[in-house]
Amino acid sequence: MSALGSKVAVAIAIALAACGPITGEQREGAEDCAPAFRAGDVDPMKELLIVDERVMSDDAARNATAGALSFRHAMEQVVPASEDAAGATLAWLDGWAPASLRCDWLRARADNACDAACGTCAARKLDLAEAPFRLIAVANRLDLAESGDESAEARLVFGATAGPGDDPRSASLPITAIFEFRVEGDRRAWARRWHALGADGEVDTSWIRSLMDVTEGFVRAESFGQIRVQDALGERPVMYEFRRDVSDGHLVRAGLRRTPAHAMNGSATLHAFVRSNEEAILSDRYELPDSILTDRIELGRTWTLPGVHEPLRRAFAQGTCDGCHGSEHPTTDGSFHISPQRRGRAKLSRFLFDPDGRDDELARRAAVMSRFACD
Repeated sequence: MSALGSKVAVAIAIALAACGPITGEQREGAEDCAPAFRAGDVDPMKELLIVDERVMSDDAARNATAGALSFRHAMEQVVPASEDAAGATLAWLDGWAPASLRCDWLRARADNACDAACGTCAARKLDLAEAPFRLIAVANRLDLAESGDESAEARLVFGATAGPGDDPRSASLPITAIFEFRVEGDRRAWARRWHALGADGEVDTSWIRSLMDVTEGFVRAESFGQIRVQDALGERPVMYEFRRDVSDGHLVRAGLRRTPAHAMNGSATLHAFVRSNEEAILSDRYELPDSILTDRIELGRTWTLPGVHEPLRRAFAQGTCDGCHGSEHPTTDGSFHISPQRRGRAKLSRFLFDPDGRDDELARRAAVMSRFACD
């Protein structure tokens, strides 16, 4: 067994032991709890974070045909049915994207008749079949529901490209867009749906269709949560979050979860909040007031809280978007946990995948999923 498999096996053995003795009311569900996860047979790369290039290059990920795993399909699900998905996508890009990304996409349509810098265009229409985004990962985040304060999520992660994402010749850009969907309903049933992928043979056409069956359960308008964007094309990486406006359904910038503006770094206001919410922060059961959240954060700075003990400072910093993608966790290619410019497992940061290290996030998520199977 690999080092990762051994670590997952230990974590899951502990988790299953925590299920406790079987009572009459629990027996029907618990009888098949242990067999479903015995011997630590969760496959992290099939059940938790899928980065296999056979999936990324499959027709299911193609924008031209609106494949079930494609950027185009995700955007068409996110935008209300009454709206033009291509127009909504352009409006979303106008809120954050580098001019070159938008301009190249607009110039792909001859009838837009845009000049070289897109300062003048006869029209501004996008063709989603030519979208400069390609799939780089599918993520199972059932673990987010561990505390009971959040919904479980599943995610499609796309990397931006210099040219149509379907074209393998289009170079990858240091930009990601993560479509995050809530996973509602029976956590045990969801855990077993993901786990079935681990026992479903090699990653081939049949396996990818099984994956599509799972994603079709959450890639839908009513499950949409937010899109998180990380743009590292400029001098300093930047993160944004977008949610649907409640009034018209448009994608608008929203406050990044647990992330205040850097102007508050070291401030008395932030210091007071952290000190008065110490227990909640240390147990990861807190939220910041909406009034101090920022809708844009530059990565690479360290959160300082003078007079606050280090475990508390670190717990707070890890909860921020820039702390998670900056100074508090090892990343790859500067600030990514899933790099858009690498392939396969090489995309993953040591925070996510470090089977020989002390901390391995995928092993933690595997243990949480196994507990859900015992519910």
